[in-house]
Amino acid sequence: FEEGKSPIHKHGYIRDDHGIYRPDEENDRFAIIQSAWYMRADGKSLEEINEYVNQKGYYRLTESTKQKQYMTFQKLSTIFKDSFYYGALVQAGQTVLLPDIYDFEPMIDRDTYDKVQSLILDRYIPYKSKLGTFYPLKQMVKCDYCQSNMVVAPSSGNTKRYLYYRCDSALCVRNSVENRAKEKKD
Repeated sequence: FEEGKSPIHKHGYIRDDHGIYRPDEENDRFAIIQSAWYMRADGKSLEEINEYVNQKGYYRLTESTKQKQYMTFQKLSTIFKDSFYYGALVQAGQTVLLPDIYDFEPMIDRDTYDKVQSLILDRYIPYKSKLGTFYPLKQMVKCDYCQSNMVVAPSSGNTKRYLYYRCDSALCVRNSVENRAKEKKD
């Protein structure tokens, strides 16, 4: 790990014979994922980016079965949260700056990464429930630890129902603890 080597696959990169990351130039995979980053930084939706990436014919072959894996919303979401793409490899709480170790070619710069992260954290898009239920402060209550939007859901009790807010972010350092919204009585 201290040499910048990792067994984890990164979209747009391949590992060479020495185990270090190099741009995947086959079928322009590096350029396609790089374009996806810039599209996200410009505020494009995951749906638009996913359609673009798949129209460009992007896929990766699994190492064991050699099956084609096409891009999905979940994969894009994971890519856009990964600091590896500007050169910071993070594993098990440790960070290594790859350009300091070898001639690593970052896909994006730190400013682009930070811009995408701010777009992820600053989402205030109103959410429409399938059932049409109104939940006050939905998409407005932020986790104090990771600044992600908290999920709101009603209690399952039959008598008096309360709203609970919880953080479901995978990046949150706090364990999933729910907070109950309280009704103010005059």
